[in-house]
Amino acid sequence: MIKFFITILNMSISAARGWMAVIGIYFTGACLLFLYCLGSLLTTRKRLKSMEIGEEERYGRICRRIVAKGIKAPFVFGIIKPVVYFPQGLSKEQQELVWEHELMHIRRRDHLIKPIAFARVCLHWFNPFVWAAFHFMESDMGCPVTKRC
Repeated sequence: MIKFFITILNMSISAARGWMAVIGIYFTGACLLFLYCLGSLLTTRKRLKSMEIGEEERYGRICRRIVAKGIKAPFVFGIIKPVVYFPQGLSKEQQELVWEHELMHIRRRDHLIKPIAFARVCLHWFNPFVWAAFHFMESDMGCPVTKRC
């Protein structure tokens, strides 16, 4: 009878080790993805601070608009005080169109939703459906803004 309980105890210890390995792999993947995201964010922030700024304009208290060298496409950067970055060489008309487009993203709070969604991807990195949902969410973010649904 005692041998039976010892055998069951040994089996449960080996099962626990197996689950610990699975949990370790899960947390390693989540941490690596989160660190990659954080590294990309810090690298982008560093590059933006070192860029040559052409002109800068404020849009009330909401955000700023900056024209900078070395940017290939316009984008919004920042969560609390978003900044819209423009590449040099756009005409005033193009800048106004892009400005309205990026402001629509800010009004829709896309710059807040996307990091939260990516945090979910970091937690569920092993699930292909979460990656697909994130991809479709990104494409849907641009759809109402450009009105090309």
